Amino acid sequence: MLEKINYNLIEGIEELSNQILAREEKIGIIIGFIKRLNRQDRVERYLENANLLKESNRVYNSIKNELDSLELLRDKAKEINRKIAVLLAWIQSKESTETHYAAQIENIKQQMGIYNTENEKAKKVESMNNIEINNLFNNPIFKEYFKEEYPNFVSKVTQVDNKKPTAEAGEEKNSKDNGVLIISEKKRKVYLPYKYKVLQAYITKYPKQYKSEEDVIQKEFIHPIDSYMRFPSVERFKQAYSLIRDKEAKPFIEALKYGLDMMFKAKLNPAIIAACSSQEELERYLHCLEKNKLSEFKDFEIRFEINPV
Repeated sequence: MLEKINYNLIEGIEELSNQILAREEKIGIIIGFIKRLNRQDRVERYLENANLLKESNRVYNSIKNELDSLELLRDKAKEINRKIAVLLAWIQSKESTETHYAAQIENIKQQMGIYNTENEKAKKVESMNNIEINNLFNNPIFKEYFKEEYPNFVSKVTQVDNKKPTAEAGEEKNSKDNGVLIISEKKRKVYLPYKYKVLQAYITKYPKQYKSEEDVIQKEFIHPIDSYMRFPSVERFKQAYSLIRDKEAKPFIEALKYGLDMMFKAKLNPAIIAACSSQEELERYLHCLEKNKLSEFKDFEIRFEINPV
């Protein structure tokens, strides 16, 4: 279980690594261009472009500084990842209360707050640098150089859609939809609700993994009850993190914060989080839970199958 959580956290670190790769890629191109401008046999041709050489060096320095900041940011993310893994391991190996871990959780939250602030600054720097990069790359002389040196250029950096198939808010119901969450002690299983459209989306997006709708249901929507209830604190963190990261496709730092916020809500069954298709849906459930009016929750039906005493 912890390995799976760590894998999810590492996704955020990989995002930063992709940003670094993208910047390194551009730096390499700009360095080549600067060398071209500085070549002795090109001096006459580019003599009138001293300003272009100056601008190229300035853009290079800006990206290099940004790259250094991204690498420090990635180190911070790795440290947060390490501390969360340690915290989860403690919880999984010892019987304790929320109070015992309060200091560790607060420290992690503070570090995530610092990280988030620095990440926002990095995004602003990235946006400003992108404008300068585009201006340089659109220069006619640069375009000529790029066409000569990189005739078959394909960026090594690609955007991967990691968002899990989910139902959109306000969608019409299909007769094949399952709007019931069943938590069965009798069968030792949890049966999650799903929409027929989501089943089809899984098959379309992952054709090698899922051969039929029933295959998707068995693999994605039916789970052993012990996977949710053996370590409920850990599972609340895991499911809340996955809700924000995988279903909402939000930044990993936001998912970490939300996971920690949900971690010790003792009245919140982890299977409820897993059943929610959106953060908004879970927030509606929590609102009903706090008011002790669960009958007002209408997003899906919740059934408990209890073993006879």
